Amino acid sequence: MENSIDNKLIFQKENKFTKQIISSILIVLIPFIYKVFSKMKLANNDMELVSLFAEAFGLIFSMMACASFLISYKRKKNDRIFMIFLVYLSLSMSVAFQFLSCFNTYEDGFQYYNYDVVSSWSLKLVLIIIALSKSSKIKSIIINNKFKSIFAIFIYILMSTYICEYFNLYTNENFFKFANMCLIIIYFIGNLGFLYLGIKEKEYLYFTISSIMFILTIKTLYVFFNLNISQMYQMIITSSLGYLALLTIISGSFVELVMYISKVKNLNKNLKVFYNLSDNSKHSFLLICNKKGEVLYANDKFKNN
Repeated sequence: MENSIDNKLIFQKENKFTKQIISSILIVLIPFIYKVFSKMKLANNDMELVSLFAEAFGLIFSMMACASFLISYKRKKNDRIFMIFLVYLSLSMSVAFQFLSCFNTYEDGFQYYNYDVVSSWSLKLVLIIIALSKSSKIKSIIINNKFKSIFAIFIYILMSTYICEYFNLYTNENFFKFANMCLIIIYFIGNLGFLYLGIKEKEYLYFTISSIMFILTIKTLYVFFNLNISQMYQMIITSSLGYLALLTIISGSFVELVMYISKVKNLNKNLKVFYNLSDNSKHSFLLICNKKGEVLYANDKFKNN
């Protein structure tokens, strides 16, 4: 049996999973990158080009945020982190459908800002509430059926996109205001909720999620109260706040990884002290088993007898 947790093995597992995630993102992004360059030829002015690249970078950053949460979930096995991963997955899918459906975001400034809000606001609302709940049957069903849950979100975004286009909800200002007000409330609740959980459970990643929720609250408030200002100014401010939230996720996940590695190293030091004391003991027999009766550790005195 190994006397300590293998740091190299941890790095190898993290690197392997990270490479798999990055490779998957690059494969998925290929058609969208092609779409960006093909739409560049259709742009008539600088405003359209800025809008196009804002969409493109928003998609890239949102997928990177999804990857960061997925890596963190695999490492920590925290159900709340998986729920927030689903929130950003819905964001990525909304933006992706915007590209693939050739949705025109240039003609109407109001239309550009309500695409994701209108198509996925109710889904975000439900997922954040489930993430904050201590335990529920819905959360258990989602966690126990992860791939089915991801597929269900895909179907939801697909259907909501079709319904919103069919009923012209993307240009319905009253509906947009209602959806934004709901998001402002749930983002603010999420900010306070994850801040409380971070303090209570001393979990760094919860503080990161709380910060993200706060930035999203400010962003949504800005859009709600500034619908009639210049499209260029609105796009710059909202895109900047959106990028800030996404970069906070990525940097927060990286810091959490560094803290995790540091904890493993400290644990190894404590384990080495324990193993040295038990193996060098000439008068004590020590055997550690799990609930199934499988041997986890036996000191040298026990092995030799």
